[in-house]
Amino acid sequence: MTALAGRVSAGGAGVAGAVVAAFGPERPSPSLASAVTGADGRFALVVDGEVVGGLLLARCGLGPVGLATAPAGPEVELALDGGPALHRLTVVAEGPAPPELDLQLTPRRIDGLDDEVVGLVHAPVDGEVHSMLAVLPLGGPGRVDVDVQGGRWLLYAAHESAPDALGADGRHVAWQVESATVGGRPADRGFIGHEVEVTGPTTVTLHIRRIDKG
Repeated sequence: MTALAGRVSAGGAGVAGAVVAAFGPERPSPSLASAVTGADGRFALVVDGEVVGGLLLARCGLGPVGLATAPAGPEVELALDGGPALHRLTVVAEGPAPPELDLQLTPRRIDGLDDEVVGLVHAPVDGEVHSMLAVLPLGGPGRVDVDVQGGRWLLYAAHESAPDALGADGRHVAWQVESATVGGRPADRGFIGHEVEVTGPTTVTLHIRRIDKG
């Protein structure tokens, strides 16, 4: 058994709610163990056997958003701003966005991090795979302001309201992003959603369309 511990930080302060996963020397592979940081950013986990050549990865999805990594060890500092710079990303919903609409974010590339590390976002952790790094409420406030690491990010937002099973509401309505703009220019379309380069403060407008399906 190997005990691993440390802290996830940004700007010198602890980052709460980050998921820290331990990976073995051969990657990609499922995580060996994981833990969630407390209010002070600290975590502790135990791995069966040795983790020589292993890696710790912090998935920060509540804000700031990004990844931090370091070789596995008994006491490790995972600094979110230790490599890639953090930039303010503002996402504005324009149009009939319902309160339930969420913004989903995941990195396609993070400046200064190997593609292998970024790819671990999709590695199984405790048997579950999460394709998106962050899910943040967008429809209620109408905008999201969050710091993210520099790089290329995939943004996705959609919501669907099915007919009520009790017949109280027979409407079938969907909300989708019809287009996205960055500084007035069209954003690149991704395999889903849109992809945006973040190299400094960036504002993205998502143009929401309501679709009545009957």
